[in-house]
Amino acid sequence: MQIPTAADFQTMTRFAALLGRTSLCRAFACVAFIATGCGSSARMTATVDGGGTSDDSGVTSGPTYYQDVAPLLAAKCTMCHRTADIAPFRLDTADAAVAYAGLMKTATATRTMPPWPPGPLSPQMLHSRGLTDAQVALFAAWADRGAPLGDAAHPAPLGTPDIVDIGTADLAADTGVDYVPDSSLTDDYRCFLVPLGVTEDHVVTGYRITPGNRKTVHHVITSLFASTDRAALEAIDNETPDRAGWPCVGGAVPLDSTLRVDGSLGAWVPGVSSVLLPAGTGTAIHAGDLAVMQIHYNLLGGTDPDRTRIELKFAPKGTESSLRQLTALRLIRRDLNLPANQSDIVQENSFAARVWAGGKFYADGDAYVMMVAGHMHTLGTHIAIERRNAQGVTTLLDIPAWDFHWQGSYLLAQPLVIHADDQLAVRCTYDNTAEQREANGWAPGAVTDVHWGEGTHDEMCLASVVVVDQAPTP
Repeated sequence: MQIPTAADFQTMTRFAALLGRTSLCRAFACVAFIATGCGSSARMTATVDGGGTSDDSGVTSGPTYYQDVAPLLAAKCTMCHRTADIAPFRLDTADAAVAYAGLMKTATATRTMPPWPPGPLSPQMLHSRGLTDAQVALFAAWADRGAPLGDAAHPAPLGTPDIVDIGTADLAADTGVDYVPDSSLTDDYRCFLVPLGVTEDHVVTGYRITPGNRKTVHHVITSLFASTDRAALEAIDNETPDRAGWPCVGGAVPLDSTLRVDGSLGAWVPGVSSVLLPAGTGTAIHAGDLAVMQIHYNLLGGTDPDRTRIELKFAPKGTESSLRQLTALRLIRRDLNLPANQSDIVQENSFAARVWAGGKFYADGDAYVMMVAGHMHTLGTHIAIERRNAQGVTTLLDIPAWDFHWQGSYLLAQPLVIHADDQLAVRCTYDNTAEQREANGWAPGAVTDVHWGEGTHDEMCLASVVVVDQAPTP
């Protein structure tokens, strides 16, 4: 049996600090599985030493590894908890699962793992990684009974993650360099200019982002810029000639840059393979467009080089006009003021949807929300996005335990209509105390006021509400 060492627990402690205290964020993490309830009446032969309780015949009842836990781990956990991936230990073998049974009980009970931050106020989202109450109880019951293995000769079928596949890609590009993360940092945020070589306009319907080093790549966010921005982007790149790319935290370009993002090619986090955009929709990419990949390297996984790759799937020629174009409304609160030594600092901004759209709202006066996302930095604790109208308040996204290191977008299970005069609000809550700073890696020192800015020790409050003109037909 694999026994956790002192080094294992030190690594887990550091990893837990990185992951945050409660729930975490994954974008487009496509997994789904319905597990057997922990109250199963099946009776299996126990083979674990010191295992679960048994009757006089030596038969064990209740959850076992081979019959209950292994299928759930395969569906929810081992996409990351495997060799050469970002999680700090494996869970894809019986010995490993038994060794970490107690840790799994704790992590699932607190909803720290699997990471899924939208709270109960959020609408139903597709591809949730969260566990049901019955699945959490299964882990607890199994650990409390001594983590019995069950019948290895007759294992239950492994759960299958809901992995999306775009098939053969139409375009592929990468960062162009084997990048070695900066060893002086714990978290290296780096942006790379990626010429895509697109020679004509297309509509993107799916993408696949593949890190070259899954031990260090924590997440990837890819933005589009027009071909006319190339010289300005190259100038930013040249400001750090000693190292490929440029440092970036809050966005693809520095806050004082006049460059504006022209679109998005999506994001990647561990556990994701391909991403297909909502059926009947797509996002435009124009001839000559450039990509900027913002990559977060977590140096708990080492400093081996990485060359991350992106592949795109285009709509077949002649079908582009039938697809609904995705458009992102950016909800921003820039005039942030976070006084020193205060917690529960609420900053909010609310305008009519037509204002967020720059006055260019759809002619018919309504739109359908397909995806939502929020963004803050390390002092953020809670973010909410709401639609407000005469019928009341509808939550589009509520993340009650924000964690800066895990960010992404969420796909609504059912598109939600908004009207041009509906108020769309973003509300961000912060904690600017010494305790919050220390928990998020700030150097000791006097606590000072914090305002909007690009750096890690500045703050942001923004949200993205991705809409289409009409609800697409699947």
